[in-house]
Amino acid sequence: MDARVAALVRLDDLTVPTVVVAAPAGHGKTHEAVAVAGRVAAILPAGREVLFLAHTNAAVDEAARRAREVSVPMRCRTFDAFTAELVRPYAAALGLPAPLRVGTGGVRFEEVANAAASLLMRSPAIAAATGGHFPLIIADEHQDTRAAHHDVLLGLQRHGGSALRLFGDGMQAIYRFDDAQLVDWDALAAQGESVSLDTPHRWEEVPELGLWLRDLREALRDGREVGWDAAPDCVKLVPVQGRAPHGNSLGMPTYTALRGALNSIPADHTVSLLAWRNKTISIVQRALRSQVVLNEGAAVDVAREALLGVLGVVGSAAAMARVAVDLLARLSVGCNANIRGMLDACLEDDGLNIGRRQSVAHLADVFRPLYERPDLSTWSECLGRLCDAVTAGGAITIHRVEPFHLLAALQVPPDQDPVDAYEAAARSRRRPPARHIASTIHSAKGLAFDHVIVTHAGTADFPDTIDGRRLLYTALTRARRSITILVPDVAPSPLLWRGAPRELARSRPEQMSLL
Repeated sequence: MDARVAALVRLDDLTVPTVVVAAPAGHGKTHEAVAVAGRVAAILPAGREVLFLAHTNAAVDEAARRAREVSVPMRCRTFDAFTAELVRPYAAALGLPAPLRVGTGGVRFEEVANAAASLLMRSPAIAAATGGHFPLIIADEHQDTRAAHHDVLLGLQRHGGSALRLFGDGMQAIYRFDDAQLVDWDALAAQGESVSLDTPHRWEEVPELGLWLRDLREALRDGREVGWDAAPDCVKLVPVQGRAPHGNSLGMPTYTALRGALNSIPADHTVSLLAWRNKTISIVQRALRSQVVLNEGAAVDVAREALLGVLGVVGSAAAMARVAVDLLARLSVGCNANIRGMLDACLEDDGLNIGRRQSVAHLADVFRPLYERPDLSTWSECLGRLCDAVTAGGAITIHRVEPFHLLAALQVPPDQDPVDAYEAAARSRRRPPARHIASTIHSAKGLAFDHVIVTHAGTADFPDTIDGRRLLYTALTRARRSITILVPDVAPSPLLWRGAPRELARSRPEQMSLL
């Protein structure tokens, strides 16, 4: 048995405390994680579970989908959701507001992570009980993990015996969580048990693209010039006149280039238009609304965050209503600070007090049932009524209604965890994945598409820094078949111009002299 096979076998051995699994994008991290979970789950005693943790809901959803396809029982959570569930019963003892409200308008997730690490350190019995329930914990994209989240895993391992399987790739470390300290992935990968996945599954149909992306990864990692001249024909750099999209304008040259790229793609293929900034993606989607839709995962993320927030304040009608108002302000135009202030004044702890604030009476009144029954079911009903009241009033426009629809329809059976019930409801309501989507690079992480179009490759988006290089690598490795990169002739990314094909260089020779 060679060393790699032996290391993979040890992934299943729960007597091995920690194994670090390093793999580039597209090399089967999620596939291997689900396979390990399936093999281990089959031998666990009754009442024990495999826990899968990741940082993004997209990664969690993808792992859960793959686990369902092969009938693997695996509890899937984001790190933030898991630590919020862990901390919630002990919030007051940890110096956090009780009931705990997390996310928009509440406690920051970073504070919750720190509190969870502190809880397990101060209370070994809690760590032992939780770790004992999860004999195997799989952490995906671990290079993006907060140090506090890693401390939580170590606490569960130290006191509860959880075996840790840490999957990651240093070249995809593109997240920054409020400047929180992140785990030292390189140090983790260099110590103890480790294994590398080296088969590029994503590019089986276009192997030359996979081989070039392998070389690209090495060049970007080492700070070397990218060999664009050596790129296969399926990689195209398209020069575009003008600056980045700004205001509400995409610009005719960019619009024309995007339309041309989209029209060249077969109708039955998937494509993602990627950019760094949310604002750029919004402009792209508005300009091409008949051809692309926004990444639907963002709406699901917003609804999930609101649910986590309200779960921490169940029983307090005023606090539950304020979570709904926060959601309205986040997803609408017209719910300004004045309206929010009046609504907040109406929502007193012991009942509604509308008084002279008649301009918001139709909104405040929807929460009256909540003061009679401050539970999750009533809150969901109130969200539906709030959406109807906003539509009837006309002064406020909800521009993203899907989170309201998801939460208003939520029904939680008595024996089911609310978050699990939400996940099931979200899966059942989701439309089949759109073939053409617009997404930020961060939201697309963990996903793959037949084709990727980078909508703007300016120097502000992809600077010649380690973060800029990692962002470019993450974006390009979402593609299975082809890559198109729109390169502006004003302030282009130095990663695109240096070593670029001659035809691109000739389109802006004076620019090359500046680099």
